[in-house]
Amino acid sequence: MAKKKPNIRFNGFEEEWEEKSFSETYITASEGGTPSTSVEEYYENGDIPFVKIEDTEQKYIYDTSSHITEEGKNHSSAWLIPTDNIIFTNGATIGNVAINKVPVTTKQGILGVVQDKEKFDLEYLFYALSSDDFQEEVRRRQSKGTFATIILRNLDKIKLPTTSLPEQQKIGEFFRQLDELISAKEEELAKLRQIKSALLDAMFPSDEQEANRGGYKTLINSDLRLNSELVITAPAPNTPRIRFRGFTEPWEKTYIGRLMDVGSVKRVHQSDWTSNGIRFLRARDLVAFFEKSDIEDKLYISRDLYNSFSVVSGKVSKDDLLVTGVGTIGIPYLIPNKEPVYFKDGNIIWLKNNNLVYGRFLYHSFTSEYITKFIKESAGVGTVGTYTITTCKNTPILLPEKKEQQRIGDFFHQQDDNINNAKLQIDKLRTIKQACLQGMFV
Repeated sequence: MAKKKPNIRFNGFEEEWEEKSFSETYITASEGGTPSTSVEEYYENGDIPFVKIEDTEQKYIYDTSSHITEEGKNHSSAWLIPTDNIIFTNGATIGNVAINKVPVTTKQGILGVVQDKEKFDLEYLFYALSSDDFQEEVRRRQSKGTFATIILRNLDKIKLPTTSLPEQQKIGEFFRQLDELISAKEEELAKLRQIKSALLDAMFPSDEQEANRGGYKTLINSDLRLNSELVITAPAPNTPRIRFRGFTEPWEKTYIGRLMDVGSVKRVHQSDWTSNGIRFLRARDLVAFFEKSDIEDKLYISRDLYNSFSVVSGKVSKDDLLVTGVGTIGIPYLIPNKEPVYFKDGNIIWLKNNNLVYGRFLYHSFTSEYITKFIKESAGVGTVGTYTITTCKNTPILLPEKKEQQRIGDFFHQQDDNINNAKLQIDKLRTIKQACLQGMFV
């Protein structure tokens, strides 16, 4: 029997770890079964939670989307799994691990695993079964057919790292608290995004501004209390419902084409693309920037080629706005500085800002209801919507005076910074968790 020591462990634990088979972790384990769906008595007014795959997406199961009756349980192979045990999917979707916080039954292809509590800590077992090593071994042993499966007999043979129960409890509690912290940060991030959306809805006028869409006042009450500069205004045409104190004039309606030049850029053929030089942006890059996701295949053109362009043919400047015109249309990207950048013609529309509009305000105008609704309605019908240069020129925009533009643009820029910082904290915690999983399980 192999014995090892983990790279990371709590003080006071020195003994070597052992490997035990999955079969040694439980007292009993078995799949469930589905009562006949043609018999109403098996389901109608049922109060016994009935676990399906979607219920195992979360760590803890407090309730399920489906329920069965006692009659249904008695007329099927479903069985009642006591509270605080392991639920493991072994058919179709394989390898989901959950803990039931209430007694449950399961359908076929989902195992109930009543673990041996004298030898294994529940939280520890959850993370051991979720570990990359265990999941990889599950994938290696599964059988493939119409639906992939791994039978309990093959699952039983997979080895698990095992230490003393007190050390298991320390490890399980550590990861439980870390997951709770990550969940709290994720809830905070979701709330920040909801608040920003509500503020966009309230601080930019729209055709539906008199309607209280989504109860925005309730959602952003805390922001209104903390920021004495924000005030709720009386409904009026071309006037936001919330604005900074001291600004009272209605916003002026105009069109993008009256404020700035709108166009695209000179074509650069694929043979001119390089692995370094001036950054080459595509429509999907703009979408990735907007969604704050990673871009793996960054493209460039040579600096010499870029220098041969005129300002008209492709040299963007700070506060110019790029907007996707094909695919996921209407996604804006504000050029943040004076560093050179080039972008692919045709799929991206170039708004050459001449400082009549504050850059950050222009960007957030393109995320507001007023403009996004216009773009959606103008996209036309078909498999792929399009947002053309001509349509962009005819896009309506409501403008306050420049000082109010700056206040609004900077305010939402700070909202985005708060969202990005929250996301970075979550990413950092996930990295820490992954490193600890690799270091604390041998």
